Amino acid sequence: MEFIAKYDSQQSNILKCTIKFMAGGLTTPKIANAYKKIAEVGAARRGDPAGTQGELGGASPGKASGCPAAAISSDMADPFERSQIDSLTVRVLRPGERARPDVRLLNLEGRLCVIKDYANQGPLFKRVLGAYLVLREKVAFQRAAGIPGIPRVVGTIGTSALVTEYIESVEITSAPRELLTAEFFEQLSALVEALHARGIVHGDLKKLENTLVTPDGKPALVDFTAAFVTGSSPLTTVVFPWICDDDRRAVVKLKSRLAPELVTPEEEAFLEERSAVERAFRWSRRYVRYVVKRYSTPEQERASIRLK
Repeated sequence: MEFIAKYDSQQSNILKCTIKFMAGGLTTPKIANAYKKIAEVGAARRGDPAGTQGELGGASPGKASGCPAAAISSDMADPFERSQIDSLTVRVLRPGERARPDVRLLNLEGRLCVIKDYANQGPLFKRVLGAYLVLREKVAFQRAAGIPGIPRVVGTIGTSALVTEYIESVEITSAPRELLTAEFFEQLSALVEALHARGIVHGDLKKLENTLVTPDGKPALVDFTAAFVTGSSPLTTVVFPWICDDDRRAVVKLKSRLAPELVTPEEEAFLEERSAVERAFRWSRRYVRYVVKRYSTPEQERASIRLK
């Protein structure tokens, strides 16, 4: 009850901060700070007062990592200036448009890292939702720190950009088919279960580009923007066991698409199952994406945005 009371208090703070911001009198850091306090309350409930689920120097992410484990011992606020982004850019991985952030590969003092930057979005999106999404993903990555195949946080640039380590890899659809063995999918399932054991649901594994394959045939996962973390809200904690199945089903669906000969009869049956909680979760995720996409699109183009 104490946790729920503290959570409700912080939610109230967020609502008040957002209303003040819309009235034109509040900076984004205060809103972000309210979200951060929710994460701290959840961390305290788990017995992790630092709110980081351990230091970032945990287990090595593997030899495929572009940033050596010893080189990133903690996450830093503003590891470099925003004005340096262009000069540090190796290549643009995905240009930002509408609700999507600009994603770039950077060379940071000889280490390859990835920046996800919302700063080029419209002012409202950049200052409120962008800051929330950066913090949301950072919290998920910090909770997953030390799990091989999950990038670690390098730092943030203000409230609108997140920098993570780069894991040398290719998207699973581009990987050599000989690497997509039964052992690979067992390792992918084990990686997903390791996240669930930490209280994290990835939430977006149906996107093929979020599952990667390293040169030595190991799985890696990126893009935790849609992740759910236990302790962030009472509702998430309650429905967590059910929405874990969304991740598991995505892995089986991926296997059925890329290596159908490996799918077992039990997995085929599992693909057809879906609880009421999971169906509601999937619908709500689609609706949130629709709202974000619609209101980050110029008004004259909004008529073309449909709820899918």
